[in-house]
Amino acid sequence: MALKHLGATGHAFKDDTFQKVAEKLKRNNIDRIQLTPGKITTEFDWTKNCYTPALANYIREKLEGIHLSSLGCYINMAADGNAEVERFNKNIEFTKYVGADLICTETGKRDTLEETRSAENYHRVLENGKKMAACAEKHGVTIGLEICRPHSIWNIELFKQFLDAIDSPNLCCVFDLVGFLNSENIDQQHELMDLYFDLLRDKIRLVHLKDMDIVDGRKTIVPVGTGRIDFEYLFKKIDENICAVDMIVESVNPEYIMNGLDYFKRYR
Repeated sequence: MALKHLGATGHAFKDDTFQKVAEKLKRNNIDRIQLTPGKITTEFDWTKNCYTPALANYIREKLEGIHLSSLGCYINMAADGNAEVERFNKNIEFTKYVGADLICTETGKRDTLEETRSAENYHRVLENGKKMAACAEKHGVTIGLEICRPHSIWNIELFKQFLDAIDSPNLCCVFDLVGFLNSENIDQQHELMDLYFDLLRDKIRLVHLKDMDIVDGRKTIVPVGTGRIDFEYLFKKIDENICAVDMIVESVNPEYIMNGLDYFKRYR
């Protein structure tokens, strides 16, 4: 059985200062989070240069006792120009300073699905991924990428192809089942989990947990345990394939988080 550490989206417990955030987390017995600095508190003006060791040390001091499983910096890797990649690379350096295990993003998209899934866009995202991986290697940081159904890297086989093309030990996977499910493939979730673990098991560094249902033909996020995700099967796959992993219950709703943490205790 895998050693599974449960944590939460940090900014579900946002407040005026990092000190107040830490107090909220500890009151709720949450000892690990995904940190997105600009969303978790208004204590600093995040439009300034905040990517300094001094600020990282301040955050670590205030969040003492709370492990940073990941730093969230979700960019659009499909965007024109260099601005998105440059912002991400600054956060890579900050990830090192603040001591998070990895930095997470999805791959983003273009204006239309046709353009997003074009060969031209794949090449664009691949080149941006190579730049990000090179920066991560330089700073000794791990990037965790997620598949997201409407985005540039949207299915498991393409994800494997993408990772193989970049071929960096610093580019790994955040397993987020809901990200690559929708109304068309929800009934194939077992087969998709099997495929993901068959192809990418050794690249998984973090698991995101949430639940979904199909409402009026559209994917809808619902409280954990009330939707259509087969968590029994998911945790079976994790136990069979991974020795130990951090698992982040994802939501901006504190009630959803707490209900989810309570629900998942049965699988630990």
